[in-house]
Amino acid sequence: MPAQIARTIECSLATVYRIQRNIRCFGTARSPRSTWGVKPKITPDILSGLEDFFEAYPTAYRDEAVCFVKDEFDVDIHPRSISRLLKKLNLTWKKMRVLRMNVLQIDDMDGQAEDSLVALEGPVNDLADGQSYLQ
Repeated sequence: MPAQIARTIECSLATVYRIQRNIRCFGTARSPRSTWGVKPKITPDILSGLEDFFEAYPTAYRDEAVCFVKDEFDVDIHPRSISRLLKKLNLTWKKMRVLRMNVLQIDDMDGQAEDSLVALEGPVNDLADGQSYLQ
């Protein structure tokens, strides 16, 4: 029977046997792809934890996020991994762009008092002034 299949679809007999073996083992004609490389350290749990961390501390630095992951999940990751993760999540920001936008907004507000430009009632994060997550 495999020889007849090979002649009908014009392929080698080894191809027919390989496809039959894959169907028997995996349920499909193709075997599943093997994974290459090192498994990622950032699991979905760590990813959701970091998303929550950056929602709570939007101005946190990469090294603070690394310490958070080490404290909460006991996993050592490189700060560059945090950068790649932030880029993947579209959570990156350019501080200079924000500063430029603030300067442009100040320039557009002619005639208003300087003390009315800033209306913050405390730090942006839950941390006190000068305190970081690392402390």
